Amino acid sequence: MVSKKINKDDLYLHPTIKNLLTEEYFGSKHSFGMKHLDEFTSSHKDHTEPELPIAMVALAATAVSPD
Repeated sequence: MVSKKINKDDLYLHPTIKNLLTEEYFGSKHSFGMKHLDEFTSSHKDHTEPELPIAMVALAATAVSPD
């Protein structure tokens, strides 16, 4: 039996999900994400880089679901 540990911090790091989010929301200067970049604020006080809301990530994950 093969057992694979799942790191909860890596659940949404699949390249397909990352590529989908990048292309759809930040692919050009006219993209939704680029037009509203100031809305993507960090939830961590020590990390100031823009952060996507979990709902956007979940939507992308649903779009690439194998089912």
